[in-house]
Amino acid sequence: MNVHTFAVTILAALLAVLTLASSAWAEYAWVVWVTVAQADPHSKRQVLRSWEVIRGTDTRQDCENLAREYQSKAAKNAMFSCLPDPVDPRVAKAR
Repeated sequence: MNVHTFAVTILAALLAVLTLASSAWAEYAWVVWVTVAQADPHSKRQVLRSWEVIRGTDTRQDCENLAREYQSKAAKNAMFSCLPDPVDPRVAKAR
């Protein structure tokens, strides 16, 4: 195997990996999440309850439209958010 053949093989493998990674990212759906703020009985602050999934969509725009629609019909202490499918707001972020 000469240097040219080796370089072409490495380049082809790299392009294949990048192509597969970008198509996998495009398959993620978006999810509408909701949480409701409630008064803490020990203080005068509002605290958030756990997040719950409302509905999934194919696009971010559809998700944001649904979140606005739900927000317009919900109580003032409800908060709706759109996140990509693999993101879970209930899980603490690593620091």
